[in-house]
Amino acid sequence: MGAGGDSGGPVFATSPADGKPHQVGVASTSDRSSRSSCTAVTRYRDRIRSCAGA
Repeated sequence: MGAGGDSGGPVFATSPADGKPHQVGVASTSDRSSRSSCTAVTRYRDRIRSCAGA
């Protein structure tokens, strides 16, 4: 669970394939009294790449 003020921060998970952390989401909401939620990065991968110039 995230802490208050985490919105916009990266969400990482360890890949079972290579054991390395990979960004899987962006924290959407988070506070100490409710559940945290995140937006999946993969769904917006093309948009992120076009905006980042990658």
